[in-house]
Amino acid sequence: MTLSAAQARPALIGDIGGTNARFALVTPGEFMPREILTLPSAEYTGPVEAIRSYLSQVGLNTRTAPHEACLAFAGPTDTDRIELANSPWVFSHRELQQALGLERLKLINDFTAQALSVPHLKPDALVEIKPGEPRPRSSPGHRPRHRSGNRKSGTDSTCLAGVGQRGRSRHFCAHR
Repeated sequence: MTLSAAQARPALIGDIGGTNARFALVTPGEFMPREILTLPSAEYTGPVEAIRSYLSQVGLNTRTAPHEACLAFAGPTDTDRIELANSPWVFSHRELQQALGLERLKLINDFTAQALSVPHLKPDALVEIKPGEPRPRSSPGHRPRHRSGNRKSGTDSTCLAGVGQRGRSRHFCAHR
């Protein structure tokens, strides 16, 4: 892969779970990922090895590798110690950043990543689950008997859906 001057330092993005680690590069300020690869997580001892393998496969070296990354993980990301769901990988946010020589490393939960992607979906990627119009919030202390969630508890549910790569549906639901 030959990078132009404008692309000299793309950012690394990734979605890392117990089965697969998906990586891509994105030019800062743009939203279209490129050099998308899926690696089987079980073939690597941790994220450093998986990321180094990805970078090598797309032709990047220490001189051209990204200086910043945003990685989504299946599990909590609010402490330095990261433990993946459905994976033996346990690592330190700080040590991962150091090992990869990144100036900036943002770790987020994979559901957060999906929610953040919704505003960037094209209209034809959205699927209407239930027709209707949004309602303004009720006055404080008043709770309708039923919203789009649980009829008995009156819990709110908001679901967003889109179509991802290869036509697979993606969805995000939030309950309160």
